[in-house]
This record gives sequence, structure tokens and C-alpha cells, in this order.
Amino acid sequence: MKIADNRIRLLVVAILFLSPFIVALVLNRLGWHPQATRNHGELIEPPQALAGQVLVDRAGDTLPLVNHDHRWTWLIQLPAQCDQTCSERLDELFRVRYSLGRHAPKLVPRLIGPGQLPELPPAMAALTADSAAALLAAAPALASAPPWTGYLIDDKGYLMMRFPPELEARLIRRDLGRLVK
Repeated sequence: MKIADNRIRLLVVAILFLSPFIVALVLNRLGWHPQATRNHGELIEPPQALAGQVLVDRAGDTLPLVNHDHRWTWLIQLPAQCDQTCSERLDELFRVRYSLGRHAPKLVPRLIGPGQLPELPPAMAALTADSAAALLAAAPALASAPPWTGYLIDDKGYLMMRFPPELEARLIRRDLGRLVK
């Protein structure tokens, strides 16, 4: 009788231990994923290596894509004409970066855009024409991107995420908040 009781206890403990794993496995096979773990941006599969690229902004500052400061680069493709609506969207995207708080310095936004730009928010800088051309040659997907498409490059120099132009700033913020730490 004692052996049977021990076996039942062992079986109950095993069922209690394995049941969350089994439930998770079944839910995953059915295609259900919790909302909080979904990306709003699109992962680029496979990530594209841009390790040899060094970005130069119009002020002459350089930004190597591979860095040891764990800085991520956020590239934003601007429209051909940057008017008042463009300025408002740039300010909105700047506030996304600012909302990262103490992690904001780890995200470096760079703009690929026309020669004439309005006054840019702090920490946002446009790339020189030569730097933008070299980057577009290294990553053809960037060249064909519609205006307001954002791209995220990790600190190892891999182009790894795309933010569609219609994506709301708050959803971009959610993705960046999970990645940039």
C-alpha cells in the first residue's frame, strides 16, 4: 500500500510539473502567442551584415555601425520634400527616442533625406549624400523603401528590423523599449 501511495504522489508531482510545458506546447502548435511578445516592426530574416559601414552626418560626425558602446542605429527614410507635416513626424519620432529615458543615448537616429531639411530635434542628424549612397549600395532594401520607413541596426552592424511607414510611434516605442537596453 505504501509503494502505491508513493507512486501516486510521484505521478501527481510529475503531472503538476509538466502541465505548464504541455499547455504551452499545445498553444504554440495552435499558433497562439501572447500579445506582449509580438514585434510590431518586421524582423529582417536573415539579418543583413553592414559591419564595414561608417555613417557620416552633415555635421561631419562619424558613427561606426559596429561599436562597443552597445549603441543601436535607427535609420529613417525621409520624403523628398520635408514640410510642416514632416517636421511634426520628426518631432514625434524624436519623442520616441526621448521616452527611452536612461537608455536613449543607446539609440542613435540617423536620417536619409533630401538636401533641405527643417531644423532637426536634438540628437537627430541627417547623413551626407555620400554616406547615404554608400549605405544604400550596401543595403538595396533601404533604397527601395517608401518614405518614413525605419530600420534598426544593432551594435554588431546587422540590419535586423524594419518599421513600416504607417506604424504608430507608440508601437515603435514598444519594440525599441524591449531591444535597446
